[in-house]
Amino acid sequence: MYCCRWFVLCENVVVDATTNNLTMVNALSVLRTHTFPAHHLRFSFAAILDQKEAEGPLSLRFVREMKEKDEILFTTGTFDQAPKVAQFFLNFPMGIRLFEKGTVTFRVEAKEGDLDWYSVGSQSLLVEHFEPAPASDAKTESTE
Repeated sequence: MYCCRWFVLCENVVVDATTNNLTMVNALSVLRTHTFPAHHLRFSFAAILDQKEAEGPLSLRFVREMKEKDEILFTTGTFDQAPKVAQFFLNFPMGIRLFEKGTVTFRVEAKEGDLDWYSVGSQSLLVEHFEPAPASDAKTESTE
Protein backbone atom coordinates (compact mmCIF):
# COMPACT_ATOMS: atom_id res chain seq x y z
CA MET A 1 0.00 0.00 0.00
CA TYR A 2 1.01 3.56 -0.69
CA CYS A 3 0.07 6.72 1.16
CA CYS A 4 0.30 10.28 -0.08
CA ARG A 5 2.99 12.46 1.48
CA TRP A 6 1.74 15.48 -0.50
CA PHE A 7 -0.34 16.29 -3.57
CA VAL A 8 -0.52 19.71 -5.31
CA LEU A 9 -2.57 21.12 -8.20
CA CYS A 10 -0.64 23.90 -9.93
CA GLU A 11 0.03 25.65 -13.22
CA ASN A 12 3.42 24.08 -13.94
CA VAL A 13 5.86 21.52 -12.54
CA VAL A 14 9.57 21.98 -13.18
CA VAL A 15 12.03 19.12 -12.59
CA ASP A 16 15.64 19.88 -11.71
CA ALA A 17 17.77 17.71 -14.02
CA THR A 18 20.55 17.33 -11.44
CA THR A 19 18.64 16.69 -8.20
CA ASN A 20 15.29 15.44 -9.58
CA ASN A 21 13.61 17.89 -7.17
CA LEU A 22 10.28 19.38 -8.19
CA THR A 23 9.23 23.02 -8.25
CA MET A 24 5.49 23.68 -8.36
CA VAL A 25 4.59 27.02 -9.95
CA ASN A 26 1.37 28.81 -8.91
CA ALA A 27 -0.46 26.35 -6.67
CA LEU A 28 -4.17 26.26 -7.53
CA SER A 29 -7.08 26.23 -5.12
CA VAL A 30 -9.54 28.53 -6.94
CA LEU A 31 -10.06 29.22 -10.64
CA ARG A 32 -12.43 31.93 -11.89
CA THR A 33 -13.98 32.10 -15.34
CA HIS A 34 -16.80 34.04 -16.96
CA THR A 35 -17.87 31.32 -19.43
CA PHE A 36 -18.55 27.59 -19.29
CA PRO A 37 -17.18 25.35 -20.47
CA ALA A 38 -13.87 27.05 -19.77
CA HIS A 39 -10.39 26.07 -20.84
CA HIS A 40 -7.61 26.71 -18.30
CA LEU A 41 -4.41 26.61 -20.36
CA ARG A 42 -1.93 25.84 -17.59
CA PHE A 43 -2.70 22.81 -15.43
CA SER A 44 -0.38 20.35 -13.71
CA PHE A 45 -0.20 18.15 -10.66
CA ALA A 46 2.53 16.64 -8.54
CA ALA A 47 2.43 14.05 -5.76
CA ILE A 48 4.89 12.15 -3.62
CA LEU A 49 3.76 8.71 -2.45
CA ASP A 50 5.38 6.58 0.24
CA GLN A 51 5.29 2.79 0.14
CA LYS A 52 4.08 1.11 3.33
CA GLU A 53 4.04 -2.49 2.04
CA ALA A 54 4.62 -3.69 -1.52
CA GLU A 55 2.08 -6.00 -3.13
CA GLY A 56 3.73 -6.23 -6.54
CA PRO A 57 4.25 -4.05 -9.63
CA LEU A 58 2.92 -0.48 -9.29
CA SER A 59 0.70 1.56 -11.64
CA LEU A 60 -0.56 5.09 -10.92
CA ARG A 61 -3.33 7.21 -12.39
CA PHE A 62 -4.74 10.72 -12.09
CA VAL A 63 -8.55 10.93 -11.97
CA ARG A 64 -11.11 13.76 -12.08
CA GLU A 65 -14.32 13.02 -10.20
CA MET A 66 -17.36 13.63 -12.41
CA LYS A 67 -21.11 13.39 -11.74
CA GLU A 68 -21.79 10.55 -14.18
CA LYS A 69 -18.49 8.69 -14.34
CA ASP A 70 -15.01 9.59 -13.14
CA GLU A 71 -12.60 10.65 -15.86
CA ILE A 72 -9.14 9.06 -15.97
CA LEU A 73 -6.84 11.85 -17.15
CA PHE A 74 -3.52 9.98 -17.08
CA THR A 75 -2.23 6.48 -16.30
CA THR A 76 1.43 5.51 -15.92
CA GLY A 77 2.98 2.35 -17.21
CA THR A 78 3.72 -0.39 -14.69
CA PHE A 79 6.81 -0.18 -12.51
CA ASP A 80 7.98 -3.80 -12.09
CA GLN A 81 9.84 -2.94 -8.90
CA ALA A 82 7.59 -0.98 -6.56
CA PRO A 83 9.60 2.08 -5.45
CA LYS A 84 9.85 3.07 -1.78
CA VAL A 85 9.00 6.64 -2.81
CA ALA A 86 7.04 7.38 -5.99
CA GLN A 87 7.25 10.83 -7.56
CA PHE A 88 4.20 11.31 -9.80
CA PHE A 89 3.60 14.50 -11.81
CA LEU A 90 2.41 15.75 -15.16
CA ASN A 91 2.12 19.05 -17.03
CA PHE A 92 -0.99 18.95 -19.22
CA PRO A 93 0.22 20.62 -22.44
CA MET A 94 -3.33 21.46 -23.57
CA GLY A 95 -4.56 22.53 -20.12
CA ILE A 96 -7.87 21.33 -18.73
CA ARG A 97 -11.54 21.98 -19.46
CA LEU A 98 -13.86 23.08 -16.68
CA PHE A 99 -17.50 22.34 -17.30
CA GLU A 100 -19.36 24.14 -14.51
CA LYS A 101 -18.89 26.10 -11.33
CA GLY A 102 -18.43 24.25 -8.08
CA THR A 103 -15.84 22.00 -6.51
CA VAL A 104 -13.84 19.66 -8.73
CA THR A 105 -11.97 16.87 -6.97
CA PHE A 106 -8.91 15.16 -8.41
CA ARG A 107 -7.46 11.87 -7.11
CA VAL A 108 -4.22 10.01 -7.36
CA GLU A 109 -4.88 6.27 -7.43
CA ALA A 110 -2.51 3.32 -7.18
CA LYS A 111 -2.76 -0.31 -8.28
CA GLU A 112 -0.35 -2.94 -7.06
CA GLY A 113 -0.08 -6.21 -8.92
CA ASP A 114 -3.53 -7.70 -9.54
CA LEU A 115 -5.20 -5.74 -6.72
CA ASP A 116 -7.92 -3.15 -7.41
CA TRP A 117 -7.22 0.56 -7.85
CA TYR A 118 -7.35 2.52 -4.59
CA SER A 119 -7.25 6.23 -3.77
CA VAL A 120 -3.95 7.48 -2.35
CA GLY A 121 -4.78 11.18 -2.11
CA SER A 122 -7.16 13.85 -3.36
CA GLN A 123 -7.23 17.61 -3.88
CA SER A 124 -10.17 19.88 -4.63
CA LEU A 125 -10.30 22.92 -6.87
CA LEU A 126 -13.02 25.53 -6.50
CA VAL A 127 -14.28 26.78 -9.87
CA GLU A 128 -16.09 30.11 -9.62
CA HIS A 129 -18.10 32.12 -12.12
CA PHE A 130 -17.48 35.85 -12.36
CA GLU A 131 -18.93 38.64 -14.47
CA PRO A 132 -16.28 40.66 -16.29
CA ALA A 133 -16.24 44.37 -15.54
CA PRO A 134 -18.27 46.32 -18.09
CA ALA A 135 -16.32 48.23 -20.70
CA SER A 136 -15.73 51.80 -19.65
CA ASP A 137 -17.84 54.46 -21.40
CA ALA A 138 -15.49 57.18 -20.22
CA LYS A 139 -14.19 59.45 -22.93
CA THR A 140 -10.78 60.98 -22.77
CA GLU A 141 -10.03 64.45 -24.00
CA SER A 142 -6.73 65.31 -25.46
CA THR A 143 -5.10 68.58 -24.62
CA GLU A 144 -2.83 69.88 -27.30
